[in-house]
Amino acid sequence: MPVHRRLTSWLEQIGRRTIRYPPMGELLVHGHAEGRMPPTHAVLDVVVRVRDVASQDAAMQRAAEACQTVDRAVDEAQRGAQPRVRAAETSSIRAGEDVEYGHDGRRRRVGWVVERATHLECAPDADGLTALVQGLGGDDVTLSGPRWHVASDAPQWDELRTAAVEDALRRASAYARGVDGKVGAVRWIAEPGLRSQVDRAHPVPATVAMR
Repeated sequence: MPVHRRLTSWLEQIGRRTIRYPPMGELLVHGHAEGRMPPTHAVLDVVVRVRDVASQDAAMQRAAEACQTVDRAVDEAQRGAQPRVRAAETSSIRAGEDVEYGHDGRRRRVGWVVERATHLECAPDADGLTALVQGLGGDDVTLSGPRWHVASDAPQWDELRTAAVEDALRRASAYARGVDGKVGAVRWIAEPGLRSQVDRAHPVPATVAMR
């Protein structure tokens, strides 16, 4: 988390004497902080995919049965005071031809494919996820995940931000002491990827006395 500081020269008027200090300077400091945070949720993707060489109706029938199995497991996991599944997003069923191309480049149909995808946001409970996965299992069901995530509004992020700023302040103060100066106000703070350059059109004033 870079912390950008600006060092501004100043003039001290003593009677008729003017003491001029070194010119304005800028100091860019990167603060660093690390920590461990428990996941706030897990993501699980469930795909029903059926291939059938006989007919589209047969593929649709098999897919419907697999989708019912998935829906029952998800509905059960969403019940209770502490549901294992917090949110579910399901796409519509898509059906199409299963094709392949021969050595001569000609396209031919070899069957039918029916697909449906479900995106689940789950509680970070390993035992609950294990039970959910067991209920979702099937020959025509493919699972991807779980993938563990930490929500952007988790309070631990703010603790890391504070620690990173404190680290940057320590570094900036050390640099300032090296030139017999003092750190002024912060011009800007940016997290990685959020800001590529300083907004010089609207800077935040910052001053430091240089002795």
